[in-house]
Amino acid sequence: MGKYVEHSINEKFKSNREILNQIFEHALDLRPRSDVSYRPYRADEFTHMSQNPGVDFSKVYTDFCEGDYAYISTYLYGTHEREMLINIRECDSAELWFNGEKQSFVPGPNNTFDTYVNFKKGKNRLILKATALKENFRAYIFPLVPKLRYGSGGDYAYCTWQYIKKPGYNLQEQLEFSRLYKKGEKEPSHDKIDWVYPVVPEQSNEKTFDFSKLCKNGQIAYAYTYVKGKITIEHKNPLKVFEDGNEIYFENSGIFEKNYDDFTPILIKSIRADNWGFTAKTEGEHRLPFVDGADTPDLQWLWIGGFGRKNGNINIPYGPEKNVQFIKPYASVYGDIYWNFYRDKTSLRQYLHSAFFGKWFYAIMVGHYGMKLAAEKLGKYEFNEYFSDSMRNLCQHRQYGILDNKRYGYASYLACGGSDNHLDPIGTTGVNIAEYFMMSNDPEARATLSYFANAVKYKVPRFPDGTFYRIKTMWTDDMYMCLPLMVRL
Repeated sequence: MGKYVEHSINEKFKSNREILNQIFEHALDLRPRSDVSYRPYRADEFTHMSQNPGVDFSKVYTDFCEGDYAYISTYLYGTHEREMLINIRECDSAELWFNGEKQSFVPGPNNTFDTYVNFKKGKNRLILKATALKENFRAYIFPLVPKLRYGSGGDYAYCTWQYIKKPGYNLQEQLEFSRLYKKGEKEPSHDKIDWVYPVVPEQSNEKTFDFSKLCKNGQIAYAYTYVKGKITIEHKNPLKVFEDGNEIYFENSGIFEKNYDDFTPILIKSIRADNWGFTAKTEGEHRLPFVDGADTPDLQWLWIGGFGRKNGNINIPYGPEKNVQFIKPYASVYGDIYWNFYRDKTSLRQYLHSAFFGKWFYAIMVGHYGMKLAAEKLGKYEFNEYFSDSMRNLCQHRQYGILDNKRYGYASYLACGGSDNHLDPIGTTGVNIAEYFMMSNDPEARATLSYFANAVKYKVPRFPDGTFYRIKTMWTDDMYMCLPLMVRL
């Protein structure tokens, strides 16, 4: 195959320069830049998404009988058209429809089932029917890249973000599932399936923030939204209100009221006391314009905390007060913290829907380094800028990826960026970050290189003679994983 590809390329192009240019022009066309997006994410006991995307119906419907059945549905986002593989696990009685067409299965590894499907660019609808066996009533769905079998939490070669389209959960990384249908009950058409999960909480324009329950530690908490119309805030402990970064209100207790003609960012600061928090009521509109899918009132407020040590002072400013930002976590004495929504168990989460750009994975980093070398060889400014923008994105969001991995066991898009105890996440990535730093002098790149240096020195395992190893042995590609990075550090 390699000889055939080499022969065909040499027939089509006259020189190695033309071949190199064509490869990376094609890469830019097929794998364009993408911006980081922000969406609500709710971790729950039923669906675990990228770690284990599916449903254990035996825990949902504890009185199920053999022959009963239920449905799972999700949308799969495709960055471009291509063949994909859907792997079904722990369900010997599955039926699956992809974009309305029923699929047939072939045996997969470890008693699983595979079906090959054609992804469209954009949304692709998946519906799975799981029928209960005597002691098994569950199903897990893994979109994979054929042959490579990369997917889900390790989806580095192709973006397969799974989401639903339901008011209150629109665009969230989630699965829907149906009510339990009893054995012998007529199978509904797909447009008549009774979807019962997830359930949207009751909504109100009045919000009560009880930070004593929301914040395990700290003395200071903040809430944030954009308001158009009237807002009324009632509080029984010291509270400050900031408008466009400027303090406009401070009282130990009382009521703050104001009308806004245009959407205005409002930051509210509250200090721990007997009644730590406040009640806010809006008449008009409030929203978070940078959040996708925040279409209900309980998804239009964010909060973060706690900051400060015991016996803190409300006049001491903390991170959000100096700079409201969502790129990285804020530091606190209790560890890094990030934004949450007013809705219970729901956090703000970052996503990057790309198939190459900004992905923290060693094989993709090899491709990025190749693009950088091609930029130098060919003098192609656009290749160099793509490389630099991708590295800048990794550096800016690195701290978020680490926290995301800590919170959920996997990072939503930074993949290997959530761990630093072996060579995969730091070797080729470190080479690229070092090259980017020497071009840009970006302080975020310097901080990332310090992070890599610490990992190499203290966390990557070594044999007694100092040789790096992985699991139990040294792999052949570990030479590339460590030496190019070590000479740059």
